[in-house]
Amino acid sequence: MSQLSEIKLVLVGETNVGKTSLVTRYLFDRFDKTSATIAAQFMLKVVTFGGINYKLQIWDTAGQERFRAMAPLYYRNADIALVVCDVTQHDFASSVKYWISKLQESITTDANLVTSIVVNKSDFQEADWTIQRQDLADLVQSSNAGGCDVYVTSALENKGVASMFEASIEKCLERRSRTIQRSKTEQHSRTGHLSATTSSSARIEILPQHRSKKPSCC
Repeated sequence: MSQLSEIKLVLVGETNVGKTSLVTRYLFDRFDKTSATIAAQFMLKVVTFGGINYKLQIWDTAGQERFRAMAPLYYRNADIALVVCDVTQHDFASSVKYWISKLQESITTDANLVTSIVVNKSDFQEADWTIQRQDLADLVQSSNAGGCDVYVTSALENKGVASMFEASIEKCLERRSRTIQRSKTEQHSRTGHLSATTSSSARIEILPQHRSKKPSCC
């Protein structure tokens, strides 16, 4: 069996915003009350897109401040980053900006990094939201302008969770495909240029014309 291509996905965000609950819902289709993650948890899932299987590596990182120094070790070389906040979180906008800045600082191969913002716990009554609808609209507008998609989810009620993961993975694979195609095009262009250069500098030898000998005089 050929080795499966890998996709590395990392979840970042403050503690208790539901990162682990989102992963549990996506992987096992269940909701468990969980305690705060220590450092990070690692899980695997084989996913199929376009008839091709991929090995999805999921890194669920801790949000507590004492573990933040370790976070870059887990999201280095990530293909997808899910920045998770929730509708009851104070200063959610500052949190989102903080985590995006940390990702940008630590991930240098960022041309293909897919960053999605996940607003979790939409099952709460709107009266209990600290995120106003206008705040959410502003977040969507500013995030889209920066190339990020925004998803509103509920791990408890299983709303938008699978579609959020799948859309992020599809976007990752699309970018990966474009990068591969661009690399092939550039390589073909370089090869064509080299061939043209070699051809134009080739040495062409021209043989001297043969002269017929005049008959000698008698």
